Amino acid sequence: MTIFARVISTLALALLLVSCGDGKKNSVSGGEQGQVKAHNESASHDKKPLKKRMKDALDRGVKVLAQYHDLKSGMVGYSPADVKGTRHPGFAAMAALVYMQSPRKYNLSDGPIVRNILDWLVSLQKPDGSIFERDSANYVTSLSLSALVEANDQRYAAAVSKARDFVVRLQAREDSGFRPEDKFYGGVGYGGDMRPDLSNAQFAIEAVRKAGLPQDHPFFKRATAFLERTQNRSESNDQVWKDGDGNEVRPGNDGGAIYLPGETKAGITVHADGHRTFNSYGSMSYALLRSYLFCGLSKNDPRVKAVASWCHKNFDLDGHPGFKPGKDGSGRYQGLYYYYFSMAKCLRVYGQAEIIGLDGVKINWAESLAEKLLSLQSEEGFWVNDKNARWEEASELLCTLYAMRALEQCWAALEY
Repeated sequence: MTIFARVISTLALALLLVSCGDGKKNSVSGGEQGQVKAHNESASHDKKPLKKRMKDALDRGVKVLAQYHDLKSGMVGYSPADVKGTRHPGFAAMAALVYMQSPRKYNLSDGPIVRNILDWLVSLQKPDGSIFERDSANYVTSLSLSALVEANDQRYAAAVSKARDFVVRLQAREDSGFRPEDKFYGGVGYGGDMRPDLSNAQFAIEAVRKAGLPQDHPFFKRATAFLERTQNRSESNDQVWKDGDGNEVRPGNDGGAIYLPGETKAGITVHADGHRTFNSYGSMSYALLRSYLFCGLSKNDPRVKAVASWCHKNFDLDGHPGFKPGKDGSGRYQGLYYYYFSMAKCLRVYGQAEIIGLDGVKINWAESLAEKLLSLQSEEGFWVNDKNARWEEASELLCTLYAMRALEQCWAALEY
């Protein structure tokens, strides 16, 4: 399995956030400290204007990506020394999105930088509409579909239509043997994996909606049923699960999300009365909120309000909310850049400049996150998780792609 496949699959599985401790008190305390720091972070900078620094950082990031990108073939690989040999279309699709969504808005008229990536992706399309080489059919097809849609060029119309239809067919639905009462009904998995998860689902839901799938298409109603079953909200989730030891586990009521119905990587809370709940975590909670919105739910829907409340109360830029520090303190930095990416994508779609955190603290999320990302960029222009290498975040390419895509969402949000 390639690095991208391992990263994106395991990240989705494990970027879970609950409170920093086993109970609500620890969660609030840790979140409050992170929010106060985030709230004040932008005020500590007296350099160039924020957007000028953001643009400079993204320009430096583009120069880093150039080391992993073969302009002639359009391929992107995780080793600058052997781009073609380590190529992965998932990286290429992400890079294309970075280029096109940057403040410079690179596009097809700029020559091979975007055009050759998209042409390479289209050359990989199979008769069934999928776009991938060896693994992660849904992830890569959904990312590629998003990139082709972003290009907004008629030459890719046929490829877009085929890819969209492929992703729709991946959904766990009646014609593939699933019933509405099945816990995975409405979800989307890797493609070939019959166990859908929220991370795969969020990419699929966004991609097909942006590719023009009508809001009233049954895909979104089925997807909403799956999303409900990943949410810790007993009013809309009546699932009963078992943990690894066979103990009964039921949904909690904090409004956040888990990886898939019946599975979380953030641990289990055993409450005073003995009942067990799977812990919510940050990246999947943001994934749930964004997916609900793409499925057509309004911000006033109680399911949306519940997960939005979780995200706002657990807003933290100093760690990945929900992961415990562990013995060496590094646990809370697991999947940190994927978390930043997930947060930025979600809050951009949510469309609100300020969020209300703990104790009514108002936070300009885009300014705060942008300042954090700028502070983490290396002198050479890349980003890397130097506190926890889990899920391949020791990769400069991967973290740089996550950070740049997050920073671009901040840039767009600052246009409100």
